[in-house]
Amino acid sequence: AGVGINLQRLGGDLETHASLISQRLSRNRLDAARMRLPGTPGYLIGGLLIVGALQADEFATAFENARKL
Repeated sequence: AGVGINLQRLGGDLETHASLISQRLSRNRLDAARMRLPGTPGYLIGGLLIVGALQADEFATAFENARKL
């Protein structure tokens, strides 16, 4: 575990909290569907929903556009 992951603890936590994790993932999927967010990456910037990867200049433009709303 060169990256510092305690796999035994992770497995135990996944088992212990399986129901909560499942509920949270279901809620997240429902929220994404309500926002018509098909997948990642997706960004909510002000009132703008941006789907897909953005370059730094595109983020700047998105923030400028969101400020105008």
